[in-house]
Amino acid sequence: MLVTARMKIWKVLPELDIAVDIQSSGLTVEDFLEDDFSSIRHLEFFYHETIWNNLKTSKLPTQLESLNMHLADRKGIAALLLQFGASLRKLSLNEVGAHGVDLKRVSELCPKLRVLQLRSVSLVENSHQQANFRRLEELVWDDVDSGVDGSLAAFLSSVPNLEKLEVNCQQFPLDDLRHMIKLIIEKNVLSSLQSLRWNFNRLTPQNIFIQLAAVIKVASAMLPKLKGLNLTYESHPVLKVVSIAAQMFGI
Repeated sequence: MLVTARMKIWKVLPELDIAVDIQSSGLTVEDFLEDDFSSIRHLEFFYHETIWNNLKTSKLPTQLESLNMHLADRKGIAALLLQFGASLRKLSLNEVGAHGVDLKRVSELCPKLRVLQLRSVSLVENSHQQANFRRLEELVWDDVDSGVDGSLAAFLSSVPNLEKLEVNCQQFPLDDLRHMIKLIIEKNVLSSLQSLRWNFNRLTPQNIFIQLAAVIKVASAMLPKLKGLNLTYESHPVLKVVSIAAQMFGI
């Protein structure tokens, strides 16, 4: 059955350059890529050491532009970025626990990176402080465990040309948010930002809400290139939404 499926895929899509792990259909990446997937430009799969070892015996992509990994660990991320990082323009890391993402290492191995998406990941402590993402234009910061020191504000200092930022987290250290406000006012971060999307989670404590509202208010007033501001209140009661608006606009 798998052989037949592989043959059909290549017959119908001879110029295939996107590969996605389709486990729900009984197929994985290595099932249908056979011995050569050097033409692949966009790759998404659920990481497992055995899968990676099998893929290494194939003709690997030489110019992979986009990599989307799920459930990888720190060792696995390093192995794949050593192989593919030099050509990557977009990197998505999903569901990475146990201090699995080293931002400094990512910036070293992916010098051309323009889009970084972090979803449900845990960062190596303080790795953001030495990261350098000068070409990064878009960042998604979604449920990121960055340790007791926060780090979003500090990380933004390593992304001087960021144009699009999406944040979705229910918890932030207050000091991190205060630091972000200070950096924005001093024009040390987000000076190139054009689009800001911030999702307020219904589990976010009230004191964090108040500080987040202050961040948004300062950003809307101080960022010269900001054109799009999208605030999402996920599943919040109306009174909380009104409370946030009051904090933001002084009503």
